[in-house]
Amino acid sequence: MKIISIWLSLAAVAPSLVVTKPANSPEQSAVSGNYVAKVQDEPVKAAEQSALQTVEIVASTASFDPRRDDTASKVVITGNEISRYGDPIITETLKRVPGVTVRGGGDVRLRGLGNGYTQILVNGERAPSGFSLDQVQPASVERIEIIRGAAADLSTQSIAGTINIVLKRAVKPNLQELRVGVGRSHFSRWANLNSLVSDRVGRDAYSLSTSAFQQTYDRFTSSTEDETSQANELVGLRLLSERDRGHNKGLNIVPRVSWNLDKGGTLTSESFATISDIHVHGQGIANDLIGERYQFDSKSSDSITHYKTLRTNIVRSTQPDGLGLLEVKVGLNGSLGQQIVRQVGYASDTARLQREVLSKTRERGVTSSGKIRTRPHLGHVLSTGWELSTSRRDEDYARSERSEQLESETDRFRVSISRLAFYGQDDWTISEHFSSYFGLRWEGLRTSSRGTDFDTLGQHSRVWSPIVHTLYKVPGTRSQFRGSLSRTFKDASLESLIPRRRRSLINSPVSPDYIGNPFLKPEVALGFDLSYEHYWTDNALLSLSASSRRIDDVVRRDILRQGGRWTLVQSNNDKASIESLEIEVKGPLRMILANAPAVDGRLSLSRNWSRVRSVPGPANRLDAQIPFSGAIGLDYVGKGGGIKAGASFAFSGGGLARVSESLYSYSGVQRDLDAYAVFRLNSKAGLRVAFTNLLGHPGIGASKYIVAGDAFRRSERTETSRLIRLTLEIKP
Repeated sequence: MKIISIWLSLAAVAPSLVVTKPANSPEQSAVSGNYVAKVQDEPVKAAEQSALQTVEIVASTASFDPRRDDTASKVVITGNEISRYGDPIITETLKRVPGVTVRGGGDVRLRGLGNGYTQILVNGERAPSGFSLDQVQPASVERIEIIRGAAADLSTQSIAGTINIVLKRAVKPNLQELRVGVGRSHFSRWANLNSLVSDRVGRDAYSLSTSAFQQTYDRFTSSTEDETSQANELVGLRLLSERDRGHNKGLNIVPRVSWNLDKGGTLTSESFATISDIHVHGQGIANDLIGERYQFDSKSSDSITHYKTLRTNIVRSTQPDGLGLLEVKVGLNGSLGQQIVRQVGYASDTARLQREVLSKTRERGVTSSGKIRTRPHLGHVLSTGWELSTSRRDEDYARSERSEQLESETDRFRVSISRLAFYGQDDWTISEHFSSYFGLRWEGLRTSSRGTDFDTLGQHSRVWSPIVHTLYKVPGTRSQFRGSLSRTFKDASLESLIPRRRRSLINSPVSPDYIGNPFLKPEVALGFDLSYEHYWTDNALLSLSASSRRIDDVVRRDILRQGGRWTLVQSNNDKASIESLEIEVKGPLRMILANAPAVDGRLSLSRNWSRVRSVPGPANRLDAQIPFSGAIGLDYVGKGGGIKAGASFAFSGGGLARVSESLYSYSGVQRDLDAYAVFRLNSKAGLRVAFTNLLGHPGIGASKYIVAGDAFRRSERTETSRLIRLTLEIKP
């Protein structure tokens, strides 16, 4: 295949570009780093204890690097890297991570794919429905894990990969941190307050991280809608101008308490709570230049959203004699949401349509999981476990609509979801140069939905996911190769399973209604990954990686005419293939220039391809996949660390994508230039200055629908502006 030939060519050239080091480097000890890290928590007999501790001193803390030594490919973004730009929301941080792209609305993608192809986890668990990454403050995050392959002890709903947000867990004695920040741009204002407290009390420990923020904004969007006939004659042209004003408030609380028990083991309580409040007032004006006038020439809307979520877990870790490490977790989670939307459509300054929609959601669930790790033979770390969860979501929906006559509807929906998974895996360090991973996971999902106007509908799906990873470290060098083979899947979102019509105010082929399909099945993918890595030093590397996926039961979107209204529907009846190629280089400038300042550089590039079988080409990309992206950054540290500064440029391509035979979408190129500087005021305080979106590049998108030779097109342009933020950081 094309992607493999490209990868092999690059891998063949790469060794000639790197400088090798002797085999007696720390990584090449008799016991490899990944094995030591995996066994340090394993129980051993008293006679073995001292020997194992000796091995830990040699390798585990000195040289273990998850990216280099884990058999599966994993990139870890540390807390220092996360806080570097003082971002107010975590999606701003993710756009600088190699291989990750973030589009408008917080759409986070790996390999150019979002919409459920990229799995988002919080502390290794799936987030509740309605949860958004924009609700997570970077100050509450300890690290971010980018897992490009699959792992049996995580859900394999990760066709493109997994992004795991790990909240604050590490406990440092007598730690107190406070950060106060403000930000301003032409269209928005920001304010945030973050604090972290942790300490040890005897053998026990606790930590409490809190984050609060508020954003106000006033933004503008311009749109154009046109219609052309079979003869390519312009028969309709409409210009729209919209203005949205509002605010967004949020609060994150992350408490954690850990007790060391008298009989050994630990008991840990960890929770995550969020509260958000969003209020948006919108106004729009339409100008019909050609063709028949639409029903409305202006509109106004108000949207008020309140959302609360709470997740709490109790974790018990023990080391029973002869069993290994046993970890059992029980959790509760719940969320409450309410949204009120009021819309008014005007014609000649007279209200022709008044619509009010009230939606209330309540979701609650219980989770349970367990994991047993043993070391039956030298070099093997065996893990088996289970995961069980059940949740129920209730939604009350009421719509009243007044035009020529009063129309109203009241619906109640209930969706129940049960998940059960079993898995086993073996991390096997065969030698100091070669390790492998074998995993098998079975995951079952049962959904049931019912509503006022439809009977109970159910769906049951089961997926087996075999997983194989290998890591080979070339003797006498700091180069290594990885290979992976896995079966993953993408489950349908909760919203897509509810057969309720969501109405658009101005119904058209490019602004249709939407109705869910309770019979959607999972999309299942078979994929492999291949990568080459070379480490000049612990902080300098070259990485080349390639991947390929073959996906069955792909969900395709079609726009149909139902009941006199244009409606978007979904169904499982397609196949697709995706390929990706990624390159990453990072390291200090002094590797090239001996007398250079203390500057670290990084560069990453990604190229993605995909094809949907039933959609004619060209541009028949899956999920409007982003074809290429990249990022380049520089970071400087002054003498003594008194000044730190840096800049980052991230870009992602767009272009035309054919969604179905009749539907097209277009997204513009996105460019983001950010910079920061940190000034140490004294031993306990510092000032961080950050600039975001220095280019002020607008967001551009379009959609096009062709029916019976007539073409309907809508293009949209959203203005953005530069943002400056000041953050005072205090560590008493």
